[in-house]
Amino acid sequence: MSAKRAVAQRLTIVLIAVLALGLSAFRWHLVGQGPDPDTDAYAHHAIARQLILTPTNVSVHWVWLPLFHYLQTVIVLAHGSLQTMRYTNVVITALSLLLMHLWLLHRLQGHRQVLLVATLASIVYALSPIAMQMGSTGQPEPLFALVVLGFVIAATNRRYVLAGVALSAAVLLRYEAWAVA
Repeated sequence: MSAKRAVAQRLTIVLIAVLALGLSAFRWHLVGQGPDPDTDAYAHHAIARQLILTPTNVSVHWVWLPLFHYLQTVIVLAHGSLQTMRYTNVVITALSLLLMHLWLLHRLQGHRQVLLVATLASIVYALSPIAMQMGSTGQPEPLFALVVLGFVIAATNRRYVLAGVALSAAVLLRYEAWAVA
């Protein structure tokens, strides 16, 4: 890689990092403004709280996508609230964006338009509804996006066992993961 190309690549990483931090600060501010506007988030949190009392009672799930509920029990057991989950989603969304950008830079190495493609894809993701709207709620979508990205990375690198684990986790988070099968 030429020195000029290496500098350009570092600049795109800085650009995406600044974008991730700026949008995270905005989302962090939104979370601090009050209750979650997404009412489904309250239902997921209530299920997590109920699972602490009856961890084997699968009937407390109004949908059979238990992974998010069981993971959220960790936050509840640590005396966290739905707001804690929302702040966690802000961080997960930023990490997903940075991971995707770095992976695209690595994956597309050698292609002429690598910087343009990786940067545009990252900007589109950063401004997508999953990142912008769901990235500040207590819903499972940010975690789902991160897990699906993990699946794509593992499958592309022919790490099929890891890809299977990621896909299994995705299936237990959101119905949309079933489309992969």
